[in-house]
Amino acid sequence: QEEGEFYRKMAEAPNPFGDGKAGERIAEILLELYEKGELKVRSSRFI
Repeated sequence: QEEGEFYRKMAEAPNPFGDGKAGERIAEILLELYEKGELKVRSSRFI
């Protein structure tokens, strides 16, 4: 029983690295800014 309780607590613990969706959120924000014409993109000096 104690082992089952330990497993349950571990399985329900929040992920310290977030939910894995940060990239999606960033892409949505960048797309929204681009569509509004508010995203400033400078060309690279290295190309």
